[in-house]
Amino acid sequence: MEFQKRGLPHTHLLVWLAPEFKFRSAGDVDSVILAGILDKNQDLVCYEIVSRFMMHGPCSAANPKAQSMEKNKCFK
Repeated sequence: MEFQKRGLPHTHLLVWLAPEFKFRSAGDVDSVILAGILDKNQDLVCYEIVSRFMMHGPCSAANPKAQSMEKNKCFK
């Protein structure tokens, strides 16, 4: 696990699967991996986690408490 300039967590992951569990197509991968913002009406808990920890908003005077602020400057 490493942290990007904005302070957000970032990782590269390699996973080995037993032959009976290997993905055979892009559709197989898409069935278990989601890269998007969830609908907060369907899964409020996950929506709040993604919104809080995986996205950044404006910084500088618009949001002086943003994770990307350092010494009163935005360091994107």
